[in-house]
Amino acid sequence: MKKTSWIIGTVFLLVLIIFGWWILSFGKVSIEPITISGVRSILESHGYQPVDCTETALADNPGWDLTGCIKVDNGEIELEFYEFKSRNSAVEIYGSAYLYIRQNKMALPRRQLEARGSNYRMYWLEAGDNYAISMYVGTTAVYAFCDKEYAEKIDNILFEMGYYDR
Repeated sequence: MKKTSWIIGTVFLLVLIIFGWWILSFGKVSIEPITISGVRSILESHGYQPVDCTETALADNPGWDLTGCIKVDNGEIELEFYEFKSRNSAVEIYGSAYLYIRQNKMALPRRQLEARGSNYRMYWLEAGDNYAISMYVGTTAVYAFCDKEYAEKIDNILFEMGYYDR
């Protein structure tokens, strides 16, 4: 009986350690999606003038179930935020931006990171002078890039959105 209790205790402890490692390795389990109006407020608080690009995005992609899109492109950073009716559309945008980044922004030296949770996935790349992020959270998607010298501006915006930890 004593041996059985020791085995059960050891297995429980091992499972607890593995779960703790998983949480620490992969970050948040889920992230709360932000709304278009929330992103607009954050962008404006940083001095940017976001442009509604919903009609243009729908004209270019008539099959999308897009509910809203805003964009900032001021010569320092380019950031696009999409809000959809379904998660599948957000995942599709993430995938397209991910491929674009990998095909067009790759350079040496480079650092890259992928993270995921129950409702999000993120790809981050710093390559040469390029800095780029593609991610989806729930039914939202974000694509952002800039020269490496402006990376902190994108990081600060994503942090305030709750989409990025420092």
